Amino acid sequence: MKKRLALIVFFLIASTFAAMATPPFYYSGIETPDKTISFTIGFYPDKYSWHETPSAGKYSVIIGAIINSKNAQQIVWKDYKIYIMLKDGTLFNNYTTVAKDGPFACNYTVKPGETHYQNFTFKKKFNPNDIAAVWLKLSDSNFIKLLYKE
Repeated sequence: MKKRLALIVFFLIASTFAAMATPPFYYSGIETPDKTISFTIGFYPDKYSWHETPSAGKYSVIIGAIINSKNAQQIVWKDYKIYIMLKDGTLFNNYTTVAKDGPFACNYTVKPGETHYQNFTFKKKFNPNDIAAVWLKLSDSNFIKLLYKE
């Protein structure tokens, strides 16, 4: 009886920890040497959704977060792009929306210590499990590969 009770308690604890597990995501910390710019970007494939609407057409959305350090300057986000490479070699990036504010906006400011959630939109339907790599493009020559965290 004690063994059975111990086994039940073990499975309850294990299932609690499994439920608390963080889903896989991509991220990178970006910081200048003087730390006036210091933020983390998170990109969450488990937050993928496909949309088909008469007004906006067909598009995919993956939610990302721009987390500014409380001791840094504000971030002026200027339509920086997320590039995704699928396991089959297909490479594509998010597109610029017409939204001026809210989660679909592509240009915004993130104050020190704040987090902004952006809906990165893509004109491609894909399976998030097929993502091989993700990059953040800050300029024509500045691509930052995001790390994968399971």
